[in-house]
Amino acid sequence: MVKALVYDIRDLACPLPSKIFIDTNAWLLWGYAPFSLPGTGHQRATHYTDYMANLVGAQKSLYRSAFCLPEIAHVVEDDQLSTYNQGKPKQTGRKEARGILNLRRKVATSVVATWRTVEQVSLPSIGIMVDDGLAQSALARFGQQKLDGYDLFIVEEVLLSGFPILTDDADYISVTGLCVFTANDRAIQEAGAAARLRTVYPPTGT
Repeated sequence: MVKALVYDIRDLACPLPSKIFIDTNAWLLWGYAPFSLPGTGHQRATHYTDYMANLVGAQKSLYRSAFCLPEIAHVVEDDQLSTYNQGKPKQTGRKEARGILNLRRKVATSVVATWRTVEQVSLPSIGIMVDDGLAQSALARFGQQKLDGYDLFIVEEVLLSGFPILTDDADYISVTGLCVFTANDRAIQEAGAAARLRTVYPPTGT
């Protein structure tokens, strides 16, 4: 069920919020070359990079969550390992791969480079206290909404800030109180069918 308000960034008239959180997947499309460069198979990348460039050009404030860093590291490691294993009869596992010096250096270099690119165009969020109270809130949210483990803390941080979020993850539309900016077809179609698609920000109705 769609609980968030949704904005289609493919629409040239899509508003540019003065402050906006950027989700991990959008940061990867912006700053990780194997995902952001043309011809990489990430067909929606240009929607996000163009929209983010418009935000930066209009001097809007983009916010990064520290929780995005471990997720970026996880995705980059998976991607680099997949490339390393391509065409090999014996597949190297994640733990074993960390002991292969050249591969580990490549992964680490890619993670650092991606994060430095993120830092160049964004501000750090105020953050949230990671304690048992947050864990209990995250557990409750996990049972009620379609979120993975990485998203749980990011959602708590975004809701606390009151800012919208730019993401390619359709799961975020299940969260009450969020304003989701996206180019995800499924998210946009479901929001339209549920009358949760908006064109004005801040929203004039719920």
